[in-house]
Amino acid sequence: MKVLRRLRQDWVLYAMLSLPLLYFFIFHIIPLYGMKLAFQDYRILGDHVWVGWKHFKTLFSSPAFTSVLAEYHYHQFDEDHFCLSDSDHAITSY
Repeated sequence: MKVLRRLRQDWVLYAMLSLPLLYFFIFHIIPLYGMKLAFQDYRILGDHVWVGWKHFKTLFSSPAFTSVLAEYHYHQFDEDHFCLSDSDHAITSY
């Protein structure tokens, strides 16, 4: 009975706490299911087969992996990404 009385007394606090908890659950807990799929062969019908590190071994042993990674990092640090103000890319109208 003390618990119900305490809930009734502090219902506003629990209501305020519900939104951050909902946010945390949606954006932090639910995506963990997607991480599990990286270790499985996904099948629409039937059970998913656990393959462990197979997909990661395939990715890292691919001959294209290093060139794709280098290209990615090259474009990450391209000077166009370091625009400090709008005047750097101003469009001149006549």
